[in-house]
Amino acid sequence: MIKAAIYVRVSTTKDSQKDSPEHQISACKHYAEDMGWETGEDIVYEDRESGANITDRQAIQQVVRDAQRGAFQVIIFAALSRFARDIGDSISLKRKMVNALNIRLISIDDHYDSDRDDEMLFSIISSVNQSVSEQISRSSRRGKRESALKGNFTGSRAPYGYNREIRHGLKVLVPNEQQAAVVRGIYQLYTANKMGEKAIVKYLNDKGIPSPKDVTWGITTVQRILQNEAYIGKNRSSKYETKTSTIHRNMSRNGDVQVMMTFGLQQ
Repeated sequence: MIKAAIYVRVSTTKDSQKDSPEHQISACKHYAEDMGWETGEDIVYEDRESGANITDRQAIQQVVRDAQRGAFQVIIFAALSRFARDIGDSISLKRKMVNALNIRLISIDDHYDSDRDDEMLFSIISSVNQSVSEQISRSSRRGKRESALKGNFTGSRAPYGYNREIRHGLKVLVPNEQQAAVVRGIYQLYTANKMGEKAIVKYLNDKGIPSPKDVTWGITTVQRILQNEAYIGKNRSSKYETKTSTIHRNMSRNGDVQVMMTFGLQQ
C-alpha cells in the first residue's frame, strides 16, 4: 500500500482556526483515506520553527531523510503556503523531493498534484504565496510602527526589570522594583565601580542573585542589560528587519522607530 506523509506548519502569526495544526492534519488524513493511502504518526511532520529558510528547519530535514530511505511515496500538504513561503526555497525543495526522490506532492487547497501538474503551475502558486506573505509582513510591521508611535510597547517580552501592563489603554513597561534594584546595581558596578562584565557576573553569582532565567548569570545577559536602551527610558520598535532572498540573507537596521517614554529605571 502507498504510504502518505503529512506535513503541517504552525504559523507564528494569528492565523484563522482552519489553519491550526489539528485541522491541517485532519484534512490531510481525510484526503489520504479517500485515496486509499496509508498514513502513520511516524510520518506526520509538525513544523513549529519560525524563519523563512525552510531548508534549515529540522522538520523539513527529517522529511528529506525519511524520503531518501523510502519511508513514504506521497507527501500531503493542506496548502503550498505551508510548504514554504519563499519561491526559491519552494522550487529547490520540490525538485529535491519530486524530481530527485520521485515523491508525489499533493496540496489540497491549491488542487496541486505533482503527478498531474507541471512545475510552471507550482511556481505560479509559490510566487503568489510569497507575495501574499510579504504583504502580510509589511502590514504587520506597519501596524507595529503605528502602535509604537502611539506609545505602546510592542515587544513580545518585557525586558528584565520591567513588567508589561496596560495603562490608559496603552501597553507600557512598568518597573519591577525587585528586579529594577538588580539592574541599577549592575549599572552602578559598571560605571561607578569600574567593574568589567566578567567581574559583574562573578559578583552576581557569588551573591546568589537570581538571573532573568533563574540560572547562573552569564556575560551575554549582563551585556544585553548594559546595552538595552529601555533602561534609559527609550522604547525602540522594529529595530531590526530580516531581509531574505534565495542568494543572501542579512540583518538590516531599516525601519527604526524610537519613542521616548517615562518608564526608565534611571535615578
